[in-house]
Amino acid sequence: MDHGPLPPARGGPLKERRLHRVGRWVGWLVLALALAFLAHAGWTYRQSLAGLDLGRGTLAVLLAGVVVYAADGFLLSSAWLLLVRGLGEEAVPAAGHHRLFARSQIVKYLPGNVFHIAGRHALGRRQGVPHPVLLGATAYEILGLLLAASWIALVGYLPLGLPGEAGRERSVLVVGLMALGAAVLATWVGSRLAGRFPGLPLLHVGAARLLASVAVYSVFFLVAGLPLILLAMNLAGGVAGTALVTLTAAFAISWIAGFITPGAPAGAGVREATLVLLLAPIVGHATALALSVLLRAVTLGGDLLFFLASWLPPLATAGNAAEAGADSD
Repeated sequence: MDHGPLPPARGGPLKERRLHRVGRWVGWLVLALALAFLAHAGWTYRQSLAGLDLGRGTLAVLLAGVVVYAADGFLLSSAWLLLVRGLGEEAVPAAGHHRLFARSQIVKYLPGNVFHIAGRHALGRRQGVPHPVLLGATAYEILGLLLAASWIALVGYLPLGLPGEAGRERSVLVVGLMALGAAVLATWVGSRLAGRFPGLPLLHVGAARLLASVAVYSVFFLVAGLPLILLAMNLAGGVAGTALVTLTAAFAISWIAGFITPGAPAGAGVREATLVLLLAPIVGHATALALSVLLRAVTLGGDLLFFLASWLPPLATAGNAAEAGADSD
């Protein structure tokens, strides 16, 4: 089903271009500040960084984390499958949707942080998935991810927070700003899609499907926090049990920060800076900086492994069959 060319956005194309330009410049400014902060932290704590033990134990945890994060990718594609099925797409087999998700996810590392969404849409169209279904699933995916990350941040971080009274106030401020940014972004995406596509089936996914997808996204964030916890235990030694919970919540907050920053590829720089700010009071600045860099290596390696898994026969065969069927229609 093709709805033809997009209707003009409200306010005219000139206003829309200006808003996009401002958003892009703001995103680049935030990214530059985050990278400058990381560079300053690295220089300031260079002696402490040199004293960290990054031996075989850390390498083993790093490799295990890559495998865990790659497997975690299938939770994201499973939630995507829940949403497209809820929007009425039944023709493409489940393996075909896992394939298109895994193959598109890797391009989020390109500048712009949107090419994985565009790539997923293009691959979905090649498999015959209608435009409204792809757009609706994307909107619900953004909403579900932000809801899941926000509740994990609120539940896991606010009751524990950073040490001391000042730390608790800082925790409230950080998590509150992240949750507010997530809500604003989700509202903006929904209004933009509704304005451009009046017939978009956004209201027909069903509450049960939406809640199920949020549950799956929640498990994704909990599992994604495991490599950070293991790395922290390896580098920092005796980390208290409450701090382990805070680590998972800190990952969720850093993910939100990277996600809502326009232009940051896969949240690069912004996510690491946020993690350092949140983890430094718990494990020290040098260890927090090392953890942020190591976690980026884990997520990058996991996304690459997830991408390579899309070429395995079960996924590749299903995707190729779906594309062949779409071409013959």
